[in-house]
Amino acid sequence: MLGAVSGQQPDSPCANAEARLAHLLDTELDFVWRLLRRLGVTVGRVDDESQRVFLILASKLDQVELGSERSFLVSTAVRVAANARRSQAGLREDPFDEAVSAMASPVPSQEELLDHKRRRELLDRILDQLGAEQRTVFVLSELERMSREQIARHLGWPLGTVASRLRLARQHFYRLVARAHARLCSGHERSEP
Repeated sequence: MLGAVSGQQPDSPCANAEARLAHLLDTELDFVWRLLRRLGVTVGRVDDESQRVFLILASKLDQVELGSERSFLVSTAVRVAANARRSQAGLREDPFDEAVSAMASPVPSQEELLDHKRRRELLDRILDQLGAEQRTVFVLSELERMSREQIARHLGWPLGTVASRLRLARQHFYRLVARAHARLCSGHERSEP
């Protein structure tokens, strides 16, 4: 019906591309948003960067094979996040990020909100200390619960490379967590793990 109103045939490539893009936005936007956030994009910029990922997808949709859309979105999000982190590197933290972050999740009490906020900040600081490739594979495996095979397919890496980087990322992550835990237990809570 929409194709008839707009002057396009319902089965035309443009109508199919529009429907495909709308479907991908509907099903993958939350995933892309979470992925960008965990890859280091600040809360204040994550909506814009999510939009950038889908704009890139829209411009190349005819080149993306059916069934490989998520792989395209993952690899695009990784590049967009890297660019965003580079541009954020010289900027000071925006207090707006904290306010938006606090509003983003419903919380029953102030104590739980504060605890959740501190844990998330600690996780972000620890993830910031991982190299880009280790962070990417760690986030996809541990936070997005993808298998090594899925990660390899999405990033176009050999399975052995994924396994190796994931092993190193986990080791590095757990060392950083242990160091942060030791600081907290010793009463020397710092802004860095």
